[in-house]
Amino acid sequence: VIDDINQKLKEFTLAGPKDTKRYGVITNPDYHVFFHAPTLVLLSYDSANTRWGATDVANMAENMCIAAQSLGIGTLQVGMTTPMLPSDFGGHICERLEVPVDYIPHLFVAFGYQDKSVRTTKKPCREDTINYID
Repeated sequence: VIDDINQKLKEFTLAGPKDTKRYGVITNPDYHVFFHAPTLVLLSYDSANTRWGATDVANMAENMCIAAQSLGIGTLQVGMTTPMLPSDFGGHICERLEVPVDYIPHLFVAFGYQDKSVRTTKKPCREDTINYID
């Protein structure tokens, strides 16, 4: 199922505007949107909760990621799937995952143990990005 979602997301991205940075990555046949994570969770919200649903999902995702990290499990929130899910590309995925029709799929969170052989670099914080108001 995860590989199917990955392929659908790549097809959806290629069918849209040619964002050169993302387009170059997506066209690489070895690229996997979820970095081959073995577990994927789709967070959705009740369509009756349109005012705070996306915020609730973001809070759930953050809490899940913090908890997983505390257990040594790597996480990845994948927001680029958000526009695909309500489209024709995403419709069959929601059916396959048995998302209730009155729920809005919003965000995937991938879970897995990080490959220690892959070196990651921490992005430097930009100065003056936080303003304190007295």
